[in-house]
Amino acid sequence: MRDQAELSLKIILVGATGYLGPRLAGVLQSVRHEVTVVTRDATLRANRLPEGVRVVGVKDYEPAALQHVLQGTDAVVNLAGANIGKGRWTRRRKALLLSSRVETTTAIVSAMSYLGTDERPSVFVSTSGIDYYGNSVDGTVTEDSPSGDSFMARLCVEWEGTARQAESMGVRVVTMRMGTVMGRGARALQLRLLPFRFFMGGPFRPGKQWFCWVHLDDALDLYRFAIEHHEVRGSMNVVAPGVLRESEAATAIGRAIHRPSWLPVPASFLKLAMGEQADLLLHGRHAEPVEALRYGYRFQYPEFEMAIRQILG
Repeated sequence: MRDQAELSLKIILVGATGYLGPRLAGVLQSVRHEVTVVTRDATLRANRLPEGVRVVGVKDYEPAALQHVLQGTDAVVNLAGANIGKGRWTRRRKALLLSSRVETTTAIVSAMSYLGTDERPSVFVSTSGIDYYGNSVDGTVTEDSPSGDSFMARLCVEWEGTARQAESMGVRVVTMRMGTVMGRGARALQLRLLPFRFFMGGPFRPGKQWFCWVHLDDALDLYRFAIEHHEVRGSMNVVAPGVLRESEAATAIGRAIHRPSWLPVPASFLKLAMGEQADLLLHGRHAEPVEALRYGYRFQYPEFEMAIRQILG
């Protein structure tokens, strides 16, 4: 049997209207896969996608409607979920962050259950986050490490558990534990660069926390890698091998844009401004991409300063 990397596949992207989705659609199209994007509002989002991508609107991702879209496809990629970095984490916002992920994933798995064995996608790639591990100051975490107890860790556990229900139907499931994606136009990078532009750049205190990141090109390629290679299954840390401390990341950014990086941002200020959401910047873990490397993936941008210089031109 030929490897799936050699075949033209029918691929469904669910909720692919954020930062990653349109770019992933373009990457998959460039290798001649047939891409369909399923979104809640096709008329609003279609103009953000590459030309030639089919767009299907499914209100509230209703399973019965999703069933017909998924029938006869080869792969499904789940990118749906409310923006983690948008707005303070009020009780209502946290409920939305959880429900927008778990309920959509539940709908996809339910739609698969309505299909016959020969009609189901062969692989389900579902997004998750490196926050699965919670905060870990010392030691290295791999895909086999236990989950943490933060809000984001609990969200990721439930999110992944819902996706894995598809395994009982014979569907290969891959959960992508994403680090911070660094690329042109990425909100995370724009926020980090802003104080440097005004000569006020520096690390987020305490500065010793680990910063898990991945270049946009590698993130997109790892999604494609998970789709195309049938031996890939389970969880995958989507992080570059060159994980570094927060203080080291700030120094690298300063060198890349020729700005000082000596002015730290106090943790107390971040907590006051962002509330519990500040944990995204103050917490960290030294996560290694063990599974990606084991399967033979070669990172284009393994080191942070190399990635930053490429992104900023």
